[in-house]
Amino acid sequence: MRGEEEALVFDCLGAQLPGVLHPGAEQADCGVLVVVGGPQYRVGSHRQFVVMARALSTAGIPVLRFDCRGMGDGSGERVSFEELDAEIDAAVATLRSRLPKIRRVVLLGLCDGASAALINAHRRDDVAGMILINPWVRGNADGAHRPLRQYYLARLRQGGLWRKVSARQLKLFRSVGAFVRALADAGRQRSRFLGTARLAEPAFVDRMRVGLNSFDRPVLLLVSGDDLTGQEFLELCRSNPAWRTAVETARLRTRIVDGADHTMSSRKHLDEAVRECVTWLHEETGASVQVP
Repeated sequence: MRGEEEALVFDCLGAQLPGVLHPGAEQADCGVLVVVGGPQYRVGSHRQFVVMARALSTAGIPVLRFDCRGMGDGSGERVSFEELDAEIDAAVATLRSRLPKIRRVVLLGLCDGASAALINAHRRDDVAGMILINPWVRGNADGAHRPLRQYYLARLRQGGLWRKVSARQLKLFRSVGAFVRALADAGRQRSRFLGTARLAEPAFVDRMRVGLNSFDRPVLLLVSGDDLTGQEFLELCRSNPAWRTAVETARLRTRIVDGADHTMSSRKHLDEAVRECVTWLHEETGASVQVP
């Protein structure tokens, strides 16, 4: 199904942003825009965005991936993932102008790209949905402590750890040192957050929640089973009452990709994620697809 990919450049507030358009099916009326955060660019870690875009295009879904200002080959001053409204608007306009049959767009993002999608999607009527992969919420006050609970406590429950200890294969002092350093870093992060929590400008995590509350269209949440960032987001949704309410009232479908790391660097896990995306796009947006 995939046609010839097209390299292009479009304007964003005077900056020139390069992108690659994957055309998909000729009659497609719903496309996917890959939203990247920073520091990141249109290819993605381990070519993740390239692989996903080509797979979705093969299934009939047009995809545009691009560099933001100051990232990759994008010109201009670098902007935070919290400030990608101009990039998203310019990219959506480019996708729709290049493929005039496109009437609806789904925002797809990894990590802080997913966070940026949550912040921005509700602003546009032509955004038909979001695909969020391991959203970034480390700005939360308790975020610095979650990796400690999730990683180190999980390690203590693993039989392989104790087999290594008994076989003297584990450098115990180095591991203890890593734990102490992580604990100290968590304390510093928490102190910095609590020191700025009362600023007038809302934290980006709150903006994400407000964005989800304001978005009445479907959302696919993909969480890697072996990723602290994704697990941190799930814990926030479970433990924070406001987030729990937002998730319960949203049109949200959650899928766990067991064993996957943050960028789904294994082709097996990436293929599983693509299949979830294709199925969800068909069932929730009505997009005509072919399973890759």
